[in-house]
Amino acid sequence: THTHTHPHTHTQPQSHTFSLHSYQLSPSRRGATALAAQIFYPGRTAPRRLPKSIEPVVPLVLQLLRHHRALHRRRILRRHCPTDFDEPLARPAGRGPIATQETATRATEGRAVDGYATQEDESDVPDPALRPHTHGQLVRRHSSYAQVTAAVCAIVRRLVPLSLLGSLRNRAAVFRHIGTLVRLSRFQRMALALATRGLRTTDCAWLGAGPGPQAHAARTRRLAQLVAWLFNEIVIPTIRAHFYVTETAISRNRAFYFRKPIWRRLHAMTVASLAPGMLERLAPAAARELLRTHPLGCSTMRFVPKPGTMRPIVNMGRAPAGCQPVNRILRNLFQVLTFEKGRSGPALGASVFGMDDIYARLRPFVLRVRGSSALHGDTPMVANPLYFVSVDITSCFDTIDQELAYEVVCKQFREQSYLIRRFGVLHCLGAYLQRNYHHVAASGADFDQFVEFAAAYTKSTKAHDAVIVDQVMYPTVEREKLQELLRAHIFENIITIGGQYYRQTRGIPQGSILSTLLCSFLFGDIERRFFNDVLESAALLMRLIDDSLYISDCRIAATSFLDRMHIGIPDSFFKVNSAKTRTNFDPRGRSTPRADEAIRVGAAAAPGPCDETPPKGSHSTEDTQEALRREQAVTDSLWFPWCGLLINTRTLEVRADLARLRGTFVSDTVTVELSINPGASMDSKLRTFVRSRMHALYIDPDINSAANVAVNIYQVLHLAALKGYVMLRQLQTTCDAVHNNRFLAHLVDELIGFCWARAHDICTQHKMDFVLSMGAVRILGYRAFETVFTRKQTCYAELLTHLRARRAAAEESAKVHAAWLTGCEVFDDLLV
Repeated sequence: THTHTHPHTHTQPQSHTFSLHSYQLSPSRRGATALAAQIFYPGRTAPRRLPKSIEPVVPLVLQLLRHHRALHRRRILRRHCPTDFDEPLARPAGRGPIATQETATRATEGRAVDGYATQEDESDVPDPALRPHTHGQLVRRHSSYAQVTAAVCAIVRRLVPLSLLGSLRNRAAVFRHIGTLVRLSRFQRMALALATRGLRTTDCAWLGAGPGPQAHAARTRRLAQLVAWLFNEIVIPTIRAHFYVTETAISRNRAFYFRKPIWRRLHAMTVASLAPGMLERLAPAAARELLRTHPLGCSTMRFVPKPGTMRPIVNMGRAPAGCQPVNRILRNLFQVLTFEKGRSGPALGASVFGMDDIYARLRPFVLRVRGSSALHGDTPMVANPLYFVSVDITSCFDTIDQELAYEVVCKQFREQSYLIRRFGVLHCLGAYLQRNYHHVAASGADFDQFVEFAAAYTKSTKAHDAVIVDQVMYPTVEREKLQELLRAHIFENIITIGGQYYRQTRGIPQGSILSTLLCSFLFGDIERRFFNDVLESAALLMRLIDDSLYISDCRIAATSFLDRMHIGIPDSFFKVNSAKTRTNFDPRGRSTPRADEAIRVGAAAAPGPCDETPPKGSHSTEDTQEALRREQAVTDSLWFPWCGLLINTRTLEVRADLARLRGTFVSDTVTVELSINPGASMDSKLRTFVRSRMHALYIDPDINSAANVAVNIYQVLHLAALKGYVMLRQLQTTCDAVHNNRFLAHLVDELIGFCWARAHDICTQHKMDFVLSMGAVRILGYRAFETVFTRKQTCYAELLTHLRARRAAAEESAKVHAAWLTGCEVFDDLLV
């Protein structure tokens, strides 16, 4: 006997309570009792008979089960989140208006995404030929937060009896918290204490009314258990069953909701455009046979929307059920390559891996170029003009030659075997202990005792207030095993997309922990073979993965580097992106190329007699003109952008590039903790941000003048003020600290002091002097916070009064040049 139901009513995940226990949770007294036991005894065995205090809820749970069987979710979604793919509701399959559970199962079989029934069956998706859409059109058709909230609340309203929530006031509070959940950004979490805020136990008659604090605590606990079950088993599964939730390439952490029919169309269009050149589809039998002997298993690929297309991202940190994550299997190989990177400087060419490497390369170049040049006021000037060239490789990871990458990286293994040292580190974070495990590779000959290793590790990582624990047992990995693992990773990378298996036939996976090292070793080999003269010259060449920056005081050398990069290397894989090429000079200023020279990108001269056919790697006239247009736009700028930095073309001073934030919202970069103690979380996040932004590159007096150091400090504190303002705005309805101006004033004071202390510590570590006094930093900090919080003067009047008073007091004891503040005004127009 089958349980009769409508085929478009409940489409919960296959692992959902209603799906796993469809027989036990039938709309009967027995099913309601079983569900009540799951609600109030989560994760543990319920008693054979429910306590008398829970029995009054059983009739209400029975109503919920009956509502679940009769609820038409698809109709609600069509009303609140309509799409172009919604067709008139088809008559249910089967005999009459009611279909069997078996019929409903067959109707949705084969169209589940990530284990969730898609609810919108194939009748919702018309023939693609009848409804052509582009990527850009479909990406813009996401559902708004208000639409998603309205749809979910409508489902909850029809599913959960009002008597179970107690009152209209309680139900309105639950709906507000559903809206908060829908608006959460990526990495943001919502505490149960927040989800129960505003709910009254006295409104729920089924909770009883026993006297005493213990009875009240028991009622509060049962109501919290109900709310937790409602969110975990109704709200979140409903969202996952009917929407695909993702971030975008531009909005960073903001969540976007796409109806499943729209996302399936986007997914199919992207796979169709991606597969022919990069992926080879495998038959299911062949894929299973390959995975049976494959040392790495498979990884998943997901797509992140961009304005006109989709960005594929291979997720190797997670794996399908039954498989181990690829990045975890590659951990020993990564540590060995990291070890070889540390002792193979020339093999990496011009590679830099972060701010520390950039600082180590740029500082000697600045001192060498400036020499004993005169100072213009307090601003160091370079004697000769400098020529900047920045180039970017088009689709670097996707176009890398696999054979060449494997050959180059295999040459880096110098030892026959390696030891993997394993140790743990205990950190004290406030009132909590944090435990982290680390792996470090080493050769047998250079293997130190743990005491010496711990001392060197503490010095290199600047670890303090920590306990380092040796794991004693160290595994050994052989070179042949590492090469076999590397070959499988490069040539046999298996990816699952929508249940289908593919093999990557071109490039290397972007989501791998090895990708950056593979790319750096490969480009380092190319630079040693074809750009060795550039590396050995007095010019500066830095490359962060595939973004190269060349600085020289010779115009001919800079133009030659630009030509060689755009023409390309013979039989090489890479191609320079002309649209992202930047220079601070006009490449057309040089004379016409010789007959034996190839036409360089950015040259306006006519081709020579030997240039009838463009050489391999050259670009069309349209590409040249576009490159020229972009290059000329940068030519007139004093600050040259590269990888998030702005470098002064006359003084070589450095700033952070905040122009990338214009047009975006700071709120998309902030993760607010909706926890029990959000004020302390906010303070910790702002300190972490200031710590990450403070670097010797920005405050070194040998690179930057005092005025530029002041601008850099103002940048950090201004962004911190913006982030703090955004956090407070998002916590307005959940945190009392928002309106506690005394707490906010103390937070600002402590943060500014922390910024000065951090800058002072950095200067002490690098044995240099910090050119700004504590008073000057306070003036800059109070000005930054005052500028931001002036936007809401009525809400923060007391805070603004405190900031103005503290700034006036600091100005009496310290002196800040007016020109410094003028340079800071350009950063006051960022969006929040």
